[in-house]
Amino acid sequence: MQDTQEKTIPEEPLTIDPEPTADELDALEVMDMELSEDESEDAPISSQEDKKDALLVQKDQIIKEAQEKYLRVYAEMENYKKRKELEKADAIKFGNEKLVLALLPVLDSFDRAVQHAFEGSEKPEDALEGFVLIQKQFHTILEKIGVTPIEADNTPFDPNKHQAVMSEEKDGVESNTVIKVLQTGYLFHGKILRPSMVVVSK
Repeated sequence: MQDTQEKTIPEEPLTIDPEPTADELDALEVMDMELSEDESEDAPISSQEDKKDALLVQKDQIIKEAQEKYLRVYAEMENYKKRKELEKADAIKFGNEKLVLALLPVLDSFDRAVQHAFEGSEKPEDALEGFVLIQKQFHTILEKIGVTPIEADNTPFDPNKHQAVMSEEKDGVESNTVIKVLQTGYLFHGKILRPSMVVVSK
C-alpha cells in the first residue's frame, strides 16, 4: 500500500462583507434618528456632543459585533468544507479496505502452497488439489462482493457478453455458437465487468 500524505487545503482569506441582522438594523436606525434629533434640539452643545459620541460608540460596537459574528460563521463553514473534503478523500483512498482484507486469506493460501511445493513435502496430486481449493476460495470471495462469471460455453453468441476472437467449423454445432472459452468474463452486480473471450462456430 502506498504511503499517504495528509491532504493540505490552503486557507482562503476571510473577505466577506457581513450585513447586520434586522434587529441590529433597527437599533442602528433608532440611533441615527436620535442623532438627528439631538442636532435639532435646543440643548447645550456639550450635552448634545456627549450624547452623540455615546450613540456613535454604541453604533460602532453593534457593527463590530455583527462583523465578528459573521466572520466566525464563515470560518466555521470553511472548516466544515475542509473536513468534508478530507473525509471524502479518505473514503476514496480506503474504499477497498474490506476487499483487500477479504483477499488476504487467499494470498496466505497461495504462499503456503508455493512453500510446500518448493519444499517437496507434498505429492504432485496433493499440491494440485491445494491450488484447486485456493481457486474455489477466491471465487467464493468474488461472489460475496457481487462478482460472478458469465456463462458462455455452448451458448448462443451474445455480442453484449462475448468477444469473439476467432471462428471454427465444428460438426453437429449450430453456427454462431460459443464452442470454446479462452478467457472467462465476469459480471459485477449484474453489470458486465469484462466480456468472455470466445471461439464461435461457423
